[in-house]
Amino acid sequence: MGPPLRRLADLAGQRIAAETLSAAITQGRLHHALLLAGPDGVGKYAAAELIAKILLCTGRRAESADACAKCPSCAKFELGSGHGDVSVLAQIKGPGMLDHVRSVLHLLHLTPNEGVRRVLIVRDIDAMSENTQNALLKTVEEPPGKTQVIVTTSRTDKALVTIRSRCLKVRFVPVPRADIARLIATPLMLDGPRASLIAGLADGSPARALGSDPDAIIALRDRAARIDVALVPGDTAQVATALEAAAAMTDKSDDIDTLLSVLGVWLRDQLVLASGGPASDVASDDRLDELRELASSRGVYEVLRRARALEHARRTRAEPFNYNVNMIVESLCLALVGRASSPV
Repeated sequence: MGPPLRRLADLAGQRIAAETLSAAITQGRLHHALLLAGPDGVGKYAAAELIAKILLCTGRRAESADACAKCPSCAKFELGSGHGDVSVLAQIKGPGMLDHVRSVLHLLHLTPNEGVRRVLIVRDIDAMSENTQNALLKTVEEPPGKTQVIVTTSRTDKALVTIRSRCLKVRFVPVPRADIARLIATPLMLDGPRASLIAGLADGSPARALGSDPDAIIALRDRAARIDVALVPGDTAQVATALEAAAAMTDKSDDIDTLLSVLGVWLRDQLVLASGGPASDVASDDRLDELRELASSRGVYEVLRRARALEHARRTRAEPFNYNVNMIVESLCLALVGRASSPV
């Protein structure tokens, strides 16, 4: 995994976000509430922890945005033992979330244990209810003392407008394939081509790549490819094929979100080729000839129609409601064979 981070510039693939935050810290104009927004697994929470580490570092020079990595405060971050002036608030299962919020917010009114400020990290606010977010509103608007608030989200639209309007939004983007490949090659013991393939299938998420079993993720890609090839618009007999495919996809429900993600990468590869993009941008370059044939035979419109149907399914799956996964996948498969309306 490499040494602990001490500079925002060390965040993989997030140059603009790192430069924005570093400049704000060195110039003493860091907004009291930050909203780090971007896809899952691209380093938002790591950045939140790093900002806390930098702000609480007692050995940092005023003109620097780098943690010293030597002071007692930095040592706690690097050992992973927790810091008494950092509170992390995340959604908990079951009842009691509002009581949990109140207990965490109470700490912010106490004198810092070690430094001159406290840091509140609100992790994945999009997973929190409207009532929970409203309970946080006053703190986000006017943090007590010198508290720094850092909010992360992968779905900005699921954060209340009142929360968003009181934060400075910092956009995090999917991490380039080459950067992910460099990050995962050593810990996953992969050679260059295999690291590049796994990085491409991770869809811009280093966390997803690092948490994957390379053989399993390639097998899942192959499964997604078989489903895509089998489900093509046709006569009414394709309805039965679609329903059979949906049943097979949900046999292992724990894999469904990853399967949909990998299917998205497979379709994106086709879209790159169908629109005349370079082969170097294709993630599954080990199956380039097959992808070229699919892109040529389907054309941009059909590939885009399929990608939109998939994105609709993934967004529905991510909603904080108890949608039936079987119905979501059945609707997707029917859309792929042209027997259900695809979202525009």
